[in-house]
Amino acid sequence: MSIETKSMHITPASGNVFADLGFESKEAAEMKAESQRIIFEKQAIKDCLMTEMAVGTEAKQHRQT
Repeated sequence: MSIETKSMHITPASGNVFADLGFESKEAAEMKAESQRIIFEKQAIKDCLMTEMAVGTEAKQHRQT
């Protein structure tokens, strides 16, 4: 008895998951652009919060302990 452990077929990705899922090209491009905008926005918020935390802890000389 043999169990196949490797994929028998791999479909190449287009670089746009929405297009890969079968959305029309225009709609897929719009959804990709919107998702990229959201990711960029959330990353900017995260970066800002991390900077504020670092400045605050350094100013108050807080340590992990």
